[in-house]
Amino acid sequence: MATTQETAPDARESPDDPGSVCGRCGYDRTGLDVDASCPECGELNCRPKGLVANFRHAWRTSASWTLRATWVIACIAAFAAAFVILGFFLVFGLVMFDRTDGWSFLAPVFGWIFVAAPAALLALFCALGSLGADDKRLPRYSAALACGAICVPVLVFFLISIIGRAIDW
Repeated sequence: MATTQETAPDARESPDDPGSVCGRCGYDRTGLDVDASCPECGELNCRPKGLVANFRHAWRTSASWTLRATWVIACIAAFAAAFVILGFFLVFGLVMFDRTDGWSFLAPVFGWIFVAAPAALLALFCALGSLGADDKRLPRYSAALACGAICVPVLVFFLISIIGRAIDW
């Protein structure tokens, strides 16, 4: 005797979900991955849920290599900014334990000036130039990441400087 199990339906497989029906030909997409193209017409017309799924969908549906290159440049700028921030904390720790002089702060600053900021500005200008494109999601993600790569190291530098002055290093 076979028993049936009642399972809760997946959120992306509900009939009123816009991602469960192809926006072009009306094919029932129930059971397909959110990023999968329609097996009938090849259209990638779905509304994924979540930030990562939205980015993946924007990347896959972007027909322009310049939009993708802008995103890659913004990622490089963000990684460079993360290394600059790590350098600030490392130098701050070394200065606190009298392992180095106060001029060591120039190394992360030069890393920001010569690597992170130019890459972020390039990505920001490319993203702003691409806002006239049909799909504006990838340029918006790139612009947000580039702005973070420019602003966050500066804020961390000033925060560490204020902390350093407060404890009289």
